[in-house]
Amino acid sequence: MNNKEITLFFDGICVLCTRLVKLLIFIDFKKRIVFSTLNSAYAQKHIGKSTTDTILVLDNNGKLYQKSDAIRVIANQLVLFNWLGIIIWLIPTIVSNKIYDLVAKHRFFLFGKYSSCPLLDSKSDNKRIKT
Repeated sequence: MNNKEITLFFDGICVLCTRLVKLLIFIDFKKRIVFSTLNSAYAQKHIGKSTTDTILVLDNNGKLYQKSDAIRVIANQLVLFNWLGIIIWLIPTIVSNKIYDLVAKHRFFLFGKYSSCPLLDSKSDNKRIKT
């Protein structure tokens, strides 16, 4: 899967999620990741109705990953950060999902939220954001 494009679905009003997407756009040198908000028409077409409590990653084979598994898939796509994927794979999924759930539960309190996704505004001309 390392050489194929993946789609990352994220909560567009979550400040943490949006910052993660901005960072990934910057460090994804091979442009293997495309992005979409969880409530977009693109997401509805490809994954249907979903929760905004987690990020989702859809690979080219149609397999859907969520929570820490999604983070692992993302890390494996990044040329300079493959080591991060290896470290994350060493953490048992039950533990990494508990950590993920804890952050997800408190993300708005810790980081805040937007009224709408800033990556979708008219000034943003990023072809990797699917609407």
